[in-house]
Amino acid sequence: MKKAVYYAHSKLIYDTPREKSERSFLEKSFGKVCCPNRDIGEQGSIDPYLNRVQRSSQVICSEYQRHIGKGVFTEVSEALERGKKVFRLKKVKVGWMLEPVSAVKVVDEFDWKVCYGKLILKGGE
Repeated sequence: MKKAVYYAHSKLIYDTPREKSERSFLEKSFGKVCCPNRDIGEQGSIDPYLNRVQRSSQVICSEYQRHIGKGVFTEVSEALERGKKVFRLKKVKVGWMLEPVSAVKVVDEFDWKVCYGKLILKGGE
């Protein structure tokens, strides 16, 4: 059985046209995609999301205002620690592209929603 791709993204884009566009691209590219708000729902802790990350083949994440919140940061960190491939989903003129992520770094530990961290791409930022 093929494992699903986990789509890590900000709660601030849940149920928006942007989320729909990103998810559509991912589903066309990968088939089964685990979308946390659609497939897991609101939980009391991060654990159910991390369990899905662990069972996924790879993690695709999107930024919000060029940053990631603490939830996405934690999901990406978990994937990287387990040796999973992680990619940033980036909007380009003709659609979307994926860029490999090698690490994450904390930018503002007090802003959990928007500017908590940054993705470090392979070969630079």
